[in-house]
Parts: sequence; C-alpha cells; structure tokens
Amino acid sequence: MADSEQFHDVSRGNNGRGRGRGGRGGRGRGGNRGGSSDRGGRSQGGDHRDQQNQQSGSRSRSNSDSRGGRNSRSNSGARPHTEVNFFIVRRPLKDHNTNQVAAPIPSTIPPEPEVPAAKEFYQKLKSFVQEPGQVVYDFPNSLKLSQRQKVHALAEQFDLDHFSRGSNPFRYICAQKRNVALPDEWQYFGYVGLFGSSIDNIASSHVKQHGVDRAYIRKRVKRDGPIHHVTLMTRPEINSALKNLESIKEYEQYFEKEKLENGTEQERIEILLNVIGQVVGDDYQPLGLGKTVRAEEDNNVAYFVVINWPSAQELRKKLGLEPYHFHVTVAFKSNDIHGVSKDESTLLKSGSVESQKELAASQKDHVAELKQFLKSIDVSENLAQTFVNMGYLGVDTLKDLNEMDLFDLGVDSASDQEKILGFVKNFDSNIAKYQK
Repeated sequence: MADSEQFHDVSRGNNGRGRGRGGRGGRGRGGNRGGSSDRGGRSQGGDHRDQQNQQSGSRSRSNSDSRGGRNSRSNSGARPHTEVNFFIVRRPLKDHNTNQVAAPIPSTIPPEPEVPAAKEFYQKLKSFVQEPGQVVYDFPNSLKLSQRQKVHALAEQFDLDHFSRGSNPFRYICAQKRNVALPDEWQYFGYVGLFGSSIDNIASSHVKQHGVDRAYIRKRVKRDGPIHHVTLMTRPEINSALKNLESIKEYEQYFEKEKLENGTEQERIEILLNVIGQVVGDDYQPLGLGKTVRAEEDNNVAYFVVINWPSAQELRKKLGLEPYHFHVTVAFKSNDIHGVSKDESTLLKSGSVESQKELAASQKDHVAELKQFLKSIDVSENLAQTFVNMGYLGVDTLKDLNEMDLFDLGVDSASDQEKILGFVKNFDSNIAKYQK
C-alpha cells in the first residue's frame, strides 16, 4: 500500500500544505477503473474539468491518461495507462479567513478489528480522529477494491463522513470529521478549482429552490462525492498559463523565475497556485440555476449554478486564456455536458420549478427520514447521514441500490446488507407497505 496518506489541517491556512505522514507516496496504479464508485467499470467522471479532489501536498505515483511523468509499478490489477505523477496542491483563497474552523465533534473509537488486513487502516483513522486540529484525511489512490471496502466500513464505524472523489486513476477515498465547515481554498488535481463549504452552500440552496430531480443529484454525487467546486482552469489551460506567466511582470513578485523555468511539474503548479492565491479574491456571485439539454444523448440534462467572478476572469485574461463560464455543477441525468454555454442565457426563470414532487421532497429532513426507515428494518440508524451524503435523499431513492453501493456506504454487516437488499428486491410493494 502506498504511504501517501495525508492529514489536512484546514485551520492552518499558511501555505496550503497538509501535514504529511510518510513523506513521498508509494508508487502504484489506482485500484479501481470506475469514476462513479469504488468498484470497477466505466468512469462517469472522466473529464478533467469536473473532477474533484481535496488533498494537500501529498505525493504518490499513479497511471493516468495524458500528462506524462515518471514510471511506476504496482500489482493492484488496474489496466495499463500512460504513467504520470499524482499529486495535489492546496492554497487558501485570497483575503478569505482560513483560520475559523468549527471544532470537530467527538468521534467514536470502535474496537480494533481482528482481521489483519484492516488493522493498518484502523490505526490510521484512529490517529486521525484523535488529532483535534485535523479535519480531513485522504487515502492514496492506489488502494485495491478490497482495501477500499475496508476503509469505507471502518470510517463509518468511526462516525466519519467518507466518500470517493475524482476519476480514475486519480480516484481516492476521503474521510472527514462531521459538522466541520471547510474554508474556501484552491485545489490542483489535474485542473484548478475552488472548493469549500460556501461553494457547497451555493449549490444546495439553488437545487432546493428549483426542485431538481434527486436521481440527477445522486448521479453527480457518485462521480464527485458530496462536495462541489468551481473550475478556474482546465488541464490544457494550465499549460498555457504556465507558459505565459513568466512574461507578466506584475506577477514576478510571487515566484522564483528559475523554478518556473526549470522546476518539477509540482513546483511549477505550486507557483501557479501561489499566483492565483494572491490575485483572485472571493468576489464570486451566484446568478442562478442554469440548465442545458443535449437531445442527441437521449435528452441528457445538466444543471449548474452560473457564477460571475470578476477577479478570476481578469486573471484568465492576463494569462492569455479565453473568457470562461464559471459554474458549479449540481446534477445531471446521465453524465455531465461539456462544450456548451453555461452563462446567463441558460438561467431558469426565477421561481420556476422543475418538479413539484422534487420541490416538496427537498424540504424534508432526509436524515430523520432515513433513520426511521433503517430502524424499521432493524439496521443501525447511524448509517442515515452517510446515505444522505451520498445522494440518497429519501427512502424512495433507494430503488436502484445494489450490493456494491452498500460497500461504498460502509455497510459491512452481511445481515444489514441482506435486510436492505431484501427491501429493495421488491421495492414497489415494500415501499407501499412502508409508507402506509
């Protein structure tokens, strides 16, 4: 197993790096092929423009698609890819308070598992929950399927939020202490985006206002996890920005020219994030919920919050990049839609509702609803928060739940799996009886 796991202390905010445990990461191929869950299969998150990850300064080696890099070897069973460096960089948003983080609630310390293969993950999570200033823990992207299942199950026992992020070969599991507001911060993970609780709040508020289909919301969550982001630069644009950066004199104060010209890929990315962190502010404004439809893809539909962001647009202009339609993707029917306008022309009318049924559902307390359901089938109601985090917003959204989804949710007990899948097997008749 790679040794690149990282604690992230989001309250530090000094240089964006997390506290690394183990220095340089191991080398290996990502353990799954799918972008929508921790199992194999076709990726749903393959476009770099909408991948998400939250990690700080961790380094590991992974196979990828197009960026080139150092070679690596592993026996995790993934299909061969062109090999690249896998690393993530984080920097705080300019003038944004990164020091005010809500104190994590006390986490449960479960008994140590008897299975030897789970002991190492248990100790890592135990150390994490006992660090009061640490709120996020990122596992390496090299875990095999069986290891991922153990991590999800253990994180659930520790009463942590846990989810997979990004697209293969960059997909990995993130564990996070519950009820902690994350500050706005820049993250590089093949692209550059802004993440944070304020972005999540923008997304959730707009979805609730317009009654977006919960199945579409869950589709995005399967790809990205429950967190949202605004893309600043795509992968190809980063290369152009780095080429143009050295000719912009007003930015020279933020980097060493020698490193920009001859540094490693990660050093050059860190320079770019430093510049972004200095010149782009939190002047972003949500304009409303946008919608686009692609008829040739079985009327695929995507929803997004349109964002106006003057300082970010100005940076792109100075770096020689085209104007960009900033947005926060919140839901899609089958997959995200790219190569189309996501500007003010796509906005839904104020007060318009996509579905009255979904609008009514959005007002419910889904955690309480799921707790009541799980209790009724004699399954731990503590799982309710994770179900909601992963887009199961109500009992009526469980129809397509399968065994592999339960592993992603951390449902490790064979008995609990049997009870849940038994309900789903005859879903229509069972839910009719339950709702009576």
